Amino acid sequence: MIDTTNKSGNTGSVKKVSDFFSSLPEEQQKILNGFGSTVQGIYPLTQKQKFNLPMNIRELSRQLTDRRSERNPAYMNSPAQSFAYIHYFMWWNLVRFVHLLHNLEIELDDGDYALDLGSGPLTMVTALWIAKPELRNKKITWYTLDVSMSTMSRGEEIFYAVCSETLSTQCTEPWKIIKIKGGMETKINHQVKFLSCANMFNEVFWNAKEKTESIAASAARRFTEMTGPGGKILVIEPGIPPSGKFISLLRGSLMKRKAKIISPCPHQGECPMKGDRGGKWCHFVFDGNKAPENLRKLSKLAKLEKERISLSFVFAEKCKTEPEPSSFGELKLRVISDKIKLPDFKTGRYCCSACGLVILSDFFKSKKLEEINSGTLLSTGKEFSKKLDPKTGAFILDISGNTSKKHEKGMETFTAHRKKKDTEKEQKKADSK
Repeated sequence: MIDTTNKSGNTGSVKKVSDFFSSLPEEQQKILNGFGSTVQGIYPLTQKQKFNLPMNIRELSRQLTDRRSERNPAYMNSPAQSFAYIHYFMWWNLVRFVHLLHNLEIELDDGDYALDLGSGPLTMVTALWIAKPELRNKKITWYTLDVSMSTMSRGEEIFYAVCSETLSTQCTEPWKIIKIKGGMETKINHQVKFLSCANMFNEVFWNAKEKTESIAASAARRFTEMTGPGGKILVIEPGIPPSGKFISLLRGSLMKRKAKIISPCPHQGECPMKGDRGGKWCHFVFDGNKAPENLRKLSKLAKLEKERISLSFVFAEKCKTEPEPSSFGELKLRVISDKIKLPDFKTGRYCCSACGLVILSDFFKSKKLEEINSGTLLSTGKEFSKKLDPKTGAFILDISGNTSKKHEKGMETFTAHRKKKDTEKEQKKADSK
């Protein structure tokens, strides 16, 4: 609990409710650590292929980012690029997805159907198996849809290999996989209890002739058609501005179709981080050092070191009736940004809430804000400062527990620190002349 005292003298508290990226249990981390060996056992690389792997990874990375317009849509059919993907990019995606899925409430029972769109090498299916041990003994049937049947077949072999490492007396057989070659409009035989779609739309809207708004609306329509009442919908995209904007648009389109937003939004209101040009976008980050050591070594060889891992996502439930509006009794805050500089010798973190954008504010020297992970859900009472940030119009929630003397002392410390830095800069300039 973080004690707070706002400028009007009201006191209250901010409590941690949940955290997206808490440390994984030992078993899940062990599976992720050994994933490279698992893939090598199924699709072994020759010495020459191992030597070329970092170069192929780097080349595929360029095609997935700054040269995406030149990329062949069937790039996964190339052996070199396919191996680069499953030995490296799939591994990184598993790290992202497993950390997130571990902290989301996903309930499936015997006989339920699930669907993974744009499935690729079944990364999401494999990630859910790793992240949710309690679901492994359920008789679940997965539909996996992708334009490349060969990629799904490779992924199916990897999935079964991971399953074989984790089967037990309570869990004697893996989930059933039904692979279907096709896209989002492809028909399936059952409505599903859980629909997932990961890293598909960032490959769609870059070169699409349709506007992003239309793509989001079409996706929301199709998702709700394919999902049964009470079914869950999870869409994950890279944590970059265009993806953040798409996720915000998709969220709005899902809500128009009576879907309840479960996460990350702590409310059912308008999105305050829409990702408009020059504006803020909703995304979350966690420490790249949480990735397996061998994966980080491979990243270094490919010159693609990752200090931080990011993603944007929306998790929703298809409802029969219009979801109830958010309650303002106990305000929930989802921490979104890194620390930012604020006036009056303060620092802050942007948060999403039912009343819009909120800034958690504290003294610049305080460690409280640093100890809060990206994506953490906080809860606070009604009372907090009604002061607005002049730059963004966000409400400011001061958690410094400030008194005038403490504030003055903080200002004095900051001023002295700044003067010292300025003096050092001037000295360096003088020495360089």
